[in-house]
Amino acid sequence: GAEFLVIRPTLEDFVVERIAAIGTDPGLQHETFQQVIEQARTERRALSAEASRLEKDLTAVRRETEGLVGQLASATAATTAAVTSGIEERAQRRISSERRLAELDAERIEESDLSRALRDFVPLWEVLTVPERERVIRLLIERIDYDGRDGSLRLTYRLAGLAHLAAEVATEEAS
Repeated sequence: GAEFLVIRPTLEDFVVERIAAIGTDPGLQHETFQQVIEQARTERRALSAEASRLEKDLTAVRRETEGLVGQLASATAATTAAVTSGIEERAQRRISSERRLAELDAERIEESDLSRALRDFVPLWEVLTVPERERVIRLLIERIDYDGRDGSLRLTYRLAGLAHLAAEVATEEAS
C-alpha cells in the first residue's frame, strides 16, 4: 500500500524550527556542509566498490555462461532461465550503482548554496503547498524519534536531501 507522511502541526513547527536554526547559525551551516560532503564521499566509495565488485561478478558470470553455451542445447529451460536471470540481475545492480554514482557527481554543491538554501528555508516553506511540504520533509528528514519518558524529539537529517534542496534552490535562482 501507499505510505503517507502525517505530521501534526506542532511536530511540523519543530522540524521547521530546527532547520531554520541551522540556517541562522553559520557554524552549524559549515558543520552541516562538512557532514554532507563526508556522507557523499562515504557513499561514493561504497558505490564504487560495489560497482567494481559487480563488474567482476558479471565478468565471471559471462565466462561461466560461455562455458555453458555448449551445454545449453541439452539444458532445461529452467537452467537457461536461471543463468540468464543471474546475468541480468548483476547487470541491473551494476547499472544502478553507476547511476547513483552519476547522481552523486551531479549533487556536488558549494557551501554557499547550502547556506543560502538553509537561510531561505522558512520563506520557501511558507509558500509551499501541503504536498510540496511533505516532499521536502521526506527529502530532508530520515527519522524523527520521540522519547516518551522526557518528551524529547530527535531528528535525523537526510544529508543527501539537504544537498538536493541546495541544488534545487540554486537551480531556481539561476533560472
